[in-house]
Amino acid sequence: MGNLLTKRLSENPIVAAIKSADKLDEALKSNVEIIFLLTGDVFNLKEMVDRIHKRRKAVFVHVDLIEGIAADPVVFALSAKAFNRMVLLRQKVI
Repeated sequence: MGNLLTKRLSENPIVAAIKSADKLDEALKSNVEIIFLLTGDVFNLKEMVDRIHKRRKAVFVHVDLIEGIAADPVVFALSAKAFNRMVLLRQKVI
C-alpha cells in the first residue's frame, strides 16, 4: 500500500476527500489519482469503489465513517476481504 500511495502522491500530490456521495462524479472527472471515501454505507460502498477503480484511481475507504461497517466486526471482516485499502482509526472493531 505504501508504494502505491507514495508513487501516486509524487505524481499528483492532490487527493479528493469525498464527504458526500453526490460529489463522487466531480472527483472521477478530475485529475486526482487518489480518492478517500469518507461517506457511504454497506449498500452503496461497493458500487462507489467499483466506479473509482474503473477510472483507474486509487481509493482508500475510511471505515469509521461508513455506516453499517465500523460497528459490526463481521461486516468489517467481509469488507476487508472485498476492498484492498481501508482506513480505520478506532480499534474497537479489530
